[in-house]
Amino acid sequence: MYESFREPCAFNKFEDRKVTEQIYKTCIMAHKWQCFNVYKDYIFRCPEAIAISKNIKDEYLNENGLKVTGGVKFKQQLENYLFAKKPLSACKYCLGSCGQLKSIKQVTKEEQILNLNEPIKGKLDEIALNNALEDEVQDMETIREIIKF
Repeated sequence: MYESFREPCAFNKFEDRKVTEQIYKTCIMAHKWQCFNVYKDYIFRCPEAIAISKNIKDEYLNENGLKVTGGVKFKQQLENYLFAKKPLSACKYCLGSCGQLKSIKQVTKEEQILNLNEPIKGKLDEIALNNALEDEVQDMETIREIIKF
């Protein structure tokens, strides 16, 4: 049984675009685990993009997800979306797989809201980020083979 997890995100964003890009580059949810989700006619690269789009003002489903249209161009749009090198707008609020380790425990909704409002910079595990930057995160070859792009 797990005793800890990595802090996933915050209600305030990174102002430094370079940090956001580094976190996105090393994010195993977006690039390795292939945690695609569908919500309200949109497909998302990761579950955090949905949570951020639903809970943070000025973040929208259509900015962080791809509307599932099924048209002739959709296959190309999906490929471009899933394999994009550029972080989503939601990534400014996300710690990817480099958040601070937290003990698993039950908290109230109020405690969680207070936690999410703490500065995001303090939630980043910079050692984990630096280690992840040294490792090669595999691009989504599995999904590329399944969908046959």
